[in-house]
Amino acid sequence: MEQEKEEILKFLQSHNVLTAAITMEDVPWASMVYYLSRDFNVYFVSIPKTRLSAYLEKNPRIAITIIGNEEDWQNTQGLQIEGKTELVSSRLEQMKVASLYLKKFPALGKMLMGSGGLSKLRQLKFYKVIPERMWLNDNSKGFGHKVE
Repeated sequence: MEQEKEEILKFLQSHNVLTAAITMEDVPWASMVYYLSRDFNVYFVSIPKTRLSAYLEKNPRIAITIIGNEEDWQNTQGLQIEGKTELVSSRLEQMKVASLYLKKFPALGKMLMGSGGLSKLRQLKFYKVIPERMWLNDNSKGFGHKVE
């Protein structure tokens, strides 16, 4: 069991983009966002006026997929997560997440260096995904091999 947890953590830490699937009033939506992880929790940012933020405000349930090595079916890996989102509301936690984001994605810092960069950063919504179930698919261990 510990080996599977380590594989999932390693996978989470070695990728950058996830697809978030959400619904509101039976209308589905999927968004690709850059993310970072701390332990099994996943953090991402969204602009408040986006469909992603609007949906999550009404329904915090989320499904995530992260795909790795998609060019080679025999070695494709992917992670699926089912969970709940929380808005990161504490200023201290927002600053910690922002700092980790800027460390993982230095290009974001460069984008924010222009005029009003700090105010742009403050306008972003930071979300934390708390996983309830996770599945790591690893075709290198056999087609359809899955660890929960």
